[in-house]
Amino acid sequence: MQPLYATILPLLPDGCKATLQPAKQQPASGNALALHFDSGNPDLLRNSWQQAVYIAAGSDPFALVDASVAAAAAIAGGARPCWEKQVPDICSSLGWCTWDAFYHDVSGLGLQQGLEGFRAADPARVPRWLIIDDGWQRTGLGNAARQQQQVLHSKPPPQQQQQQQQAGSGPHSHPLPDSSLAGKDNSSSSSSSSSSSYRSSAWLLRGVRRVLQGCQRLVLSGVGAVAERLNWWPLLLSGLRTPLLCGVLTRCLKAFNVATSEHSKRLLSPEFNAKFSNLTVGPTLDTSSTASAADVAGVIAAVKQRYNLKHVDAMTDLEPPCNWSQLVLAGVGLPHDPASFYQQLHSYLASLGIDGVKVDVQNQLELVGSAAGQPGGQALAAAWHAALEASAGRHFPGNQLINCMCHNTNNLYRMAATNLARVSDDFYPRLPASHAPHVAVCAFNSLFMGVIVTPDWDMFHSRHPRALLHATARMISGGPVYVSDKPGAHDTVLLARLALPGGLLLQPLLPGRPTRDCLFVDPCRDGVSVLKVWSRNCCNGVVAAFNLQGSCWSRSKLNDCSSTSGAKGQQQQQQQQQQQRQQ
Repeated sequence: MQPLYATILPLLPDGCKATLQPAKQQPASGNALALHFDSGNPDLLRNSWQQAVYIAAGSDPFALVDASVAAAAAIAGGARPCWEKQVPDICSSLGWCTWDAFYHDVSGLGLQQGLEGFRAADPARVPRWLIIDDGWQRTGLGNAARQQQQVLHSKPPPQQQQQQQQAGSGPHSHPLPDSSLAGKDNSSSSSSSSSSSYRSSAWLLRGVRRVLQGCQRLVLSGVGAVAERLNWWPLLLSGLRTPLLCGVLTRCLKAFNVATSEHSKRLLSPEFNAKFSNLTVGPTLDTSSTASAADVAGVIAAVKQRYNLKHVDAMTDLEPPCNWSQLVLAGVGLPHDPASFYQQLHSYLASLGIDGVKVDVQNQLELVGSAAGQPGGQALAAAWHAALEASAGRHFPGNQLINCMCHNTNNLYRMAATNLARVSDDFYPRLPASHAPHVAVCAFNSLFMGVIVTPDWDMFHSRHPRALLHATARMISGGPVYVSDKPGAHDTVLLARLALPGGLLLQPLLPGRPTRDCLFVDPCRDGVSVLKVWSRNCCNGVVAAFNLQGSCWSRSKLNDCSSTSGAKGQQQQQQQQQQQRQQ
């Protein structure tokens, strides 16, 4: 007798988002679920909902998931299944992303150096498409952030003062549409009472970290055993975080962020900064200066012609979600009209020869929409995603839109046209414990997300201790294959196994998903399971097998951690870290 499988999929009923959670009152079996509803709008209250959850059952788990996810997405938000939508042609050839190669220091010179590195390593396998990741935008410190900069420097250098005065007033400057703050600007308080420097801010942050770690050690000792049993530790942490964040640490945290992070800057206009004036400009110019449209168009045309690129995409993003990030500290600007915002941004990019966009951190719209004066996270996410798809469809032929950090149903269920989305967290090259969980997460998320979109398993490095693991995973994924190599840091043998001469890929036809016998195992920590991922090509089936044991996501540490114990495990981690330093 064949086993029976069931799917339970929460929907988006009546302006709310439904989610499944463990029930507070559990029976003896401990398997009860509760259906939770959230609108993010205190004025939208209901005691009943229509079409709140979709339930189906069947004997074939893959046919069941395909049918039920497609039906749930259509009912909830109008999304169409991936097999009814155009697949972006970047999925058929090798690509390159600038993020790990340069981070925010990407420039015109960097583009040339990176592509020349591929050509010198193997002229037959130069990437056919390019993502210019974060760092191209025209950004600068707002007035509130400049107050925090004064905490670090009593007086900016004369050149910086002049750039700040001229920012936004040049001949190519176009201010963003009118915006309102979705969060309180906590930076408006005077900094005259604060004389902290970057060094003292970092020192204080390290001290607070040690205090919290000490508290956690107490919880794990006999002194804190009672508190741990009564589940007081999360309450203690949440109780400490708010007064620390809103009180003594606020100025120090913002000063620290201004000094160490590009994310403290605000978008001054939807234009390329001066680092992209030509292919010889390096990362030294201030990002508040503007490159002319003609100069940027010349850069894009030059790299396309010189390196035979089919597509050049630009990455746009919101604020990364962190507990003590700039979004929490200082609020976030939100344009009133998303259609106008995307029209201005996308028309400008398309006029330069940009062929598509990658839109990151989409899940933050749900949180921003729940702020005072906003319509609620569900309503805001719906409006912004509709505007995004409409504008991308007008300006970038071929469905050239990569959705990223979009795993909640507010986004997924509304992907009516777009057909490419990241299915995991980032590839972290310097975190050895992250690589095995990354592959597992991609495979299991593709089981569901692969019904709606072509799954993107993210970039990786061709020269890396776990490069073979990642390369194999990308090839079975059924999605795009792209690397983020630094200039000249390439494994040509591995790239030759991935791509044919000319850069084309031998790709399976379906999203890579766990085989039936792996659907309910933990391949990262049960000590016995091998994760098998299957797909199909035009002739037969394809299966990849991965040994992912040894590291997993830790709910207590909120990070990927090694599960290998003892001196042998520590030695293995040290060896991996040493190999990565050598790379």
